[in-house]
Amino acid sequence: IVARINGEPITRNQLGEECLRHYGQDVLERVVNKFLIMQECKSRGISVSTAEVDAEIARIAATFSIPVDRLLETIQEERGISLSQYAGDIIWPSLALRKLAGDRLQVSPDELRREHEKQFGPAVGARMIVCDSAQKAHAVHARAIANPDDFGNLAKNESIDTISASVKGLINPIRRHMGYKEMEDVAFALQKGQISPVIEVAGQFVILKCEEQLPARAVTLEQSKKMLEEAIRDEKLEQVANEVFTELQKRSKVLNVLNDPAEKQQRPGVAAVINGHNITLGELAQVCIERHGKET
Repeated sequence: IVARINGEPITRNQLGEECLRHYGQDVLERVVNKFLIMQECKSRGISVSTAEVDAEIARIAATFSIPVDRLLETIQEERGISLSQYAGDIIWPSLALRKLAGDRLQVSPDELRREHEKQFGPAVGARMIVCDSAQKAHAVHARAIANPDDFGNLAKNESIDTISASVKGLINPIRRHMGYKEMEDVAFALQKGQISPVIEVAGQFVILKCEEQLPARAVTLEQSKKMLEEAIRDEKLEQVANEVFTELQKRSKVLNVLNDPAEKQQRPGVAAVINGHNITLGELAQVCIERHGKET
């Protein structure tokens, strides 16, 4: 019994059935993905220890400069995820995928150099005007050239980028390898107070005014190497994870029974079959209860 309402019991089985109705398909997809990862790890002799999971959680907390217990409280409050769910369903698969990816998450010297330049290299303080047509951009550009000191007001009144327009065109410093190369090249060629030509970027038309050229920060590549490698791997992980999943799915045979009425009749009590292994409705219901039981 998980609850009583006016003396009438609600059983765990009833709760499981209700959870399955609302969340079964979504949870099943995650269960299948995790099972495929576990199976692949087992076949390749790869393991992820509890100590490694704890260390990763500590690393994530450190990136936000907060204690581990505060990180876990925040995750529970904002996402409704318990410590065991966070460790087992998010951190463990992430670490396992990193190990399965192997060389694909290696960081090359060129990638390291680019990331160092992006994080600590020189930058350009600038204001920006964005227009949705070349004709409008050239007209605004002519006004900016005629009166450079009024660039901020022009940005406020004419730019379609509402966020920067609200602060008279002021944007975050432009750094190398952050976005559009054509815009970065023009920005770094400007002198203080100079206005760029119209730059076509992703179907829009941009005008920049250089406020200042900012020098590189005094952080060497060697000093920041570990942090930069982690940042690059984190950036690669989502794409690599998708590649690994795609390969695992191509090599695997997954039968979704939960979503197939005909298969349900032939395989009572089964939610899915993964490479010949049954995931039962009971097992799936337990996972659903762990993740969604309280709200259900």
